[in-house]
Amino acid sequence: MDKEISDFCEQEKIASDVETYYKLILETFQNIEDIKVTLQSDYEIENYRKVRFDVKINDKVDNIIKREKEFRNKIRNLISKDSRSKFVLTFQIA
Repeated sequence: MDKEISDFCEQEKIASDVETYYKLILETFQNIEDIKVTLQSDYEIENYRKVRFDVKINDKVDNIIKREKEFRNKIRNLISKDSRSKFVLTFQIA
């Protein structure tokens, strides 16, 4: 992660949650080719940003949907709703 993302995570007190989120992505999904972590701004809402996880994956859509459901169920037990609201997960099928 770059310094801007690290600073944001420290400021929002979500640094350990970002690590948990990232690790769970790696544990849950198969055939990951790349994960990019960036800050996403909402241009309609001032100072509203989220940590975005862009996952490039080589898998069938049905498998991704199934694993995403598993991921969401697991993450609810590991990360608070407030922290989860600061994350965005997107997929790019390779």
